[in-house]
Order: sequence, then structure tokens, then C-alpha cells
Amino acid sequence: MAIEITVDTPVLKGEKGDKGDTGSFDYGHLEDIVIEHLDGRFSDVDADLALKVDIDNDKDLVDKDIITGLAGLEGWIGNTVIITNEEGKNETKEKNLVNVLETKVDDDKLNIKFEVLETELKNKLDGELELSKSGDMRRSVYDPDGDNIVDIAKQADNADTVNNLTVETAVPENAVFTDTTYNEVSITEAGLMSSYDKMKLDGVARGATRVEVIDGLDSIDVNKALSAKQGKVLKSDINNINNHISILESEQKILWSGGSYMGDGVVVGFSEKINEQKNGIVLIWSEYDSEPQNSGFHYFYIPKKNYEGNQQSGHSIDMFLSNATFSTPAGKRLLITNTALTGSVLNTSTGTSVSGIKYYNNKYVLRAVLGV
Repeated sequence: MAIEITVDTPVLKGEKGDKGDTGSFDYGHLEDIVIEHLDGRFSDVDADLALKVDIDNDKDLVDKDIITGLAGLEGWIGNTVIITNEEGKNETKEKNLVNVLETKVDDDKLNIKFEVLETELKNKLDGELELSKSGDMRRSVYDPDGDNIVDIAKQADNADTVNNLTVETAVPENAVFTDTTYNEVSITEAGLMSSYDKMKLDGVARGATRVEVIDGLDSIDVNKALSAKQGKVLKSDINNINNHISILESEQKILWSGGSYMGDGVVVGFSEKINEQKNGIVLIWSEYDSEPQNSGFHYFYIPKKNYEGNQQSGHSIDMFLSNATFSTPAGKRLLITNTALTGSVLNTSTGTSVSGIKYYNNKYVLRAVLGV
């Protein structure tokens, strides 16, 4: 039976793009045309095919088992196949050639094939290294079991393995791995360091530990150290010094300040009690002329022992004030307690005393009370 093919044939005349009538060609005539124009150009192809195809001996380009397996592909349409996905779970897929082949692949066998290939490649590379005479040691020599640990090498009968190290290049063929041992270093024999270094190191150690411990504070020798007992005593003494410094800094506190005649009924209270001061109080007076003046200062010290016998009711004190020429002599009287001063009617008066001395008590005012 001849094979017929249907073609569109262009016409020789007519408008551009016109097509001729659809016709048929006899396959035998087409074969004649091919033979006429190609002549024997397929002879080489025929020769190659002759080596691969032998119909009499059931030898073909395609395995007949595959042809048989593909014969029923039409029946796959609309059917499914179960495959194992990358997560190791079963998954239903459309039945096609790719998915069917997926079910036929044996991963274990494939891995075995890769291992065989890896071994063959390794042996090939080892052989090339040996032939090249480059001096590179073959892995099959220094690591025959492939565990990345250097095993006993060639001509190294007594060598221990070198853990976690590999020797990839530049190792001579007769390389021997051996252990080097060193004696303990002394000042006369070198070991891991020179004997001179050992002598210097021993000197440093002796100097660092030669410290005499003393139990007193009278030594000024820098090579001696205080005992823990004296360290505790020294700390206590330093704390006492700090406390005394704090007390000294707190002395001369201002308990009151202002400018007052301290007349009848005037009371000046202290910010701290007299018995809370280290020694007592100081009263400061100055001249007055329409306002307190920064001149004619007078200071009166009142020790805290002065009032201890009569703290509640207080007692009075008299003070005499004057300038350098005695032109304005004055007297002041105060009642003093542990917490305050109380003024007197005399502190603002002027006149002539029975002795004939003129006095001007309103020429001076109290400026401050200091705690000392």
C-alpha cells in the first residue's frame, strides 16, 4: 500500500500568495526524487544503522521491551499513579510518562551506582597522580579507609595516626610520620625552651614569691607586705580619720544669721542645739548705722559647758562692746538656753551710767551665731 501525503503546492503564475489546488503525491514518486537528487549521500548513515539494527537477530534501535511498555499509553488518559514526593509522602499524580518513570526509579540502586562511580573516579585520580611523579601522596595511600584520618603511610612502620588532619599535596613519596619527644627543661639542658630561658623564668618565680609578711605598721620596707590582721587595723584607722575629717568639716556651722538689736522679747532660735556642737557657739556682733555695717566686729565664745547645769531655764550673759577710741561704748545682755537666745530691753537703750560713762547700746547688732 502506497503512502500518500497531502501538500499545498504553489502555482507558477498568478497573483502573489495564490495557492494551487490540493493534490496527492505517490510516496514511490517522492522516493525517486530523493534518490535522483541525494544520490548516495545516506550511504554512511546506512552503514551505521547496519551495525545497530539486525532484524533477523531481533536487534533494533529501540529495546522491544520499551516498545511493549509504551504500547498502551493511550489507556493512561484520565488515570492516576501514586508516587513518593520529596518529603517521603505518597502523592497522587496524573498518569503520564514522567510520573510513571518516577515510580520505577530505585533510589538505593541509584546511590550504589554513584558510589561505584565515585570509587572509580578516585582510583583514576590516584593513578594519574602516581604517573605524574609530582610528589603528591595519593589518598589511597595515606587514607585507605576514607575516614579523613591519616593512617600509617608508606615506609612509616611505627607512625601513629594524625587525628583530624589530611595531607593532600607536597608530601614526598617516602614521607614518614613520627612523634618527636622532648625532655623536661632544666637550667642545664634545653627542652621545649632553652636552658637560659628556664633560668630566667625560675628567677622571676623566686622574686615574685619572696615577700616577707609583717604584723606591724612601723616598717617602710617596700619588699614587705602587711598581714591580713594589720590590713584590717589599717582600714579601721582610715575610717576613723575620715570620720574626724567629717567632724572638722561640720564645725563652724551657721546656726543663725541676720541683724538684730536683740531688744526686749526678741528670740533667736538655733538650727541645731548647743549640746550637738563639738565645743559650743560663737556670737558675732557688728556696728549699726541705719543698717548693719561690716565693721566693728566682736566675737564672744560660749562653751557648751557654760549652760549644762541650767539648760531649761537658761542664764544671762553680759557683753561689752566698743570701738577703738571708746567713743561709742555699748553693753548687751542675753538669756541663753540650749536652743535659743532671748533679748533684753537694755540692748536698745542709750544714756549715762551712774559711773558717768555714756553708753550707746543701739550702735551694735547681732549678726550671726556659729556652732563650733
